[in-house]
Order: sequence, then structure tokens, then C-alpha cells
Amino acid sequence: MREILEANGVSPITGFIPDTPPLEELPQQFAAVTALSENLAKLLEENSLRENVQELPVVACHLPLEEAVAVLRDISMLAAGYLHQGEPLGVLPAALAVPLNTYSEQLGRTPTFTYDLFAPRNFRVNDPSAPFDIENLDVLRSFTGTEDERVFTATHIACEAALGPAIYAIGEIQEAITKGDQQSVEKKLCVVHDGAQIFLRRFAEGVASQRIRKEVFNKIRPFLQGFENITYLGTPLSPRVYRGETAAQMPSIHYFDLALGLRKQTCVDDDMQQYIPPHFRVVLDAVQEGPSITSYVHAQGGVIQDTYDSIADVFTAFRKAHISVVRGYSPSAQGTGSTEGLSWLEGRVR
Repeated sequence: MREILEANGVSPITGFIPDTPPLEELPQQFAAVTALSENLAKLLEENSLRENVQELPVVACHLPLEEAVAVLRDISMLAAGYLHQGEPLGVLPAALAVPLNTYSEQLGRTPTFTYDLFAPRNFRVNDPSAPFDIENLDVLRSFTGTEDERVFTATHIACEAALGPAIYAIGEIQEAITKGDQQSVEKKLCVVHDGAQIFLRRFAEGVASQRIRKEVFNKIRPFLQGFENITYLGTPLSPRVYRGETAAQMPSIHYFDLALGLRKQTCVDDDMQQYIPPHFRVVLDAVQEGPSITSYVHAQGGVIQDTYDSIADVFTAFRKAHISVVRGYSPSAQGTGSTEGLSWLEGRVR
């Protein structure tokens, strides 16, 4: 499992979050896109994004991986702003649609604005020698330019980054199971438990701490919705429904659910996973196909079962806290990214 994790860009320190910050500036041919992206919040506030987008040239050429991801981040955020500013539109101009299609296709992604582009590919670290905690993270692109949005985005990044050692520990547990090494299983389950605790603490320090004002979140929310039946001008894409940005696309959550058998997979889980980058989906498939940690734990009982139950309790506590946050911010119980929100989350509580 270690080899699969390493080959697919999963860090032993920060997990599914890149352990080096993403590119800030795009290649020179996308200078006009960089200029709009860096001023996105101002353009949305002035209600002038759409007219500025109309002046963009249509640019799409093969790019190295990291450059392609950075361009896709900026293009997809501009597209979300363009489509959802004020009265929603149903047509995406070629200056956004063509590169969105080109780089989504190159990277094996859906042509929409996803969690991976909103958070894991949209940060800088203030102090590289310090941990990836909320106060040490800033965002590269923002819809509102507010501290509230920084905290909202940084919470997702900090939470996922806390799970790096635990992700690798899962692979070591599966290997230990094949060898019948009970002591190693017990030891590595403790690593998973510690990571889960940090994950929960960071969530409490960020999104669940009331640091994000409801009136600001309500300004962010529209831009996180899906691209529904959009006409992508200049591309062969047909209109269809794509979900938008939602934490339900966090690969870490799916990874631990699959590895520890915490939840039964549903069609909604399968749907969310198609918005996860393809190299991370390889990791999810691999951990699901590995030895069953749940069956081993139940067969062994004792301390191993107790530790496993404690891990499950931490993830249950996170889900309950998440449900409380959704209730507080969304009286309609609608989630971000055009998801079912509360009803789906409540179905995930153990």
C-alpha cells in the first residue's frame, strides 16, 4: 500500500494535501486569467466579473501537470463566479469553457468546480517550518476576500493534512494483517486514533468555532453550487448536471470509511468519488481491495477492538459536529455543491 500511496502523490506528512504549496502564478500565456483570479473578490463585489471575462482570449495548450492543475483551479473559480454571480447563467463563454474542458480532460477530472480545486490546490503556507494548522494557512484565490472565507478554506486543508501519518498507518495495518503481526496492528491503530483526534480538534477550531459569519458564508455558498445543464461554448461537451464544491468530495473521509468499514457505500458516495482526482481514486480502490481491518479487529477483540471503537467514535463526533454546523448555516439543510446536505450527513452517523 505504501508504494501505491507514494506513486499517487499521497504525502506521509500531509496526506491528500500537497506537502508543497500549489503554484500561485499561471504560465505567461494565462496572464490575463491570473489577473482576474487575483482580483476575483473585487470583481464580484463590483459586479464586473462577467464583462471582464468577455475580454479574455481563448487559450488552451498542453501544460505540465502542476501548471495544468493551477490553470484549472483559476479557470474553474472564474467559471463559478461567472455562472453564479447574481442571476445564474446557463452558458459558459469559450474563454473559460475551452480551457476548463482541455485541462479537465488532460487531468481526468469533471469540468466543474470541485473541492480539490477550492481547498487542496488553493493555499500558501505562511511559515513552512510550522505545522499545517489553520493560522498558518492562507488562500490564493477567494470569492469574498474575507477572513471568514480564509478560515473556511484553511479548516478543510488543516483537517485533511492532520491525517497524513494515519493514512500511511492504514496501509501498514493491512500489511501487518497479512503477516499476522497483531502487535503492529495495535500500534498503528493508535497512530490512526491520534490523527483522527487532531482532525476533529482542527475542525472544532475552524468551521465549528463560529468564526465564519453566516452572512459571509451566504455570500460564498452560491459559488460552490454545481454546473447544471451548462452550455460550454467552443467545446464538444453536452449540457448535464455536475455537482460543485463540497467537503463530501474529501478523499480522506472516503479513505477511512472504506479502510475501517465505518459506513456502507451508497450511490451518493460513489457519485462524490467521481469528483475526486483520478490518482486518489486509485488509492481508494486499493485500500478497499486490501485485507479487511474490520473483520480482523472483530476477530481479535480486546485492546485492538477498543482502539478501533475509539477511532470510530472520533469520526462519529466529527460527523455530529458537521451536522450541527450545517443546521446552523443552512436552515433548508441544503449542502454545498448541490448536495443533499443534512439528509446525507445524518445517514453517515454510526
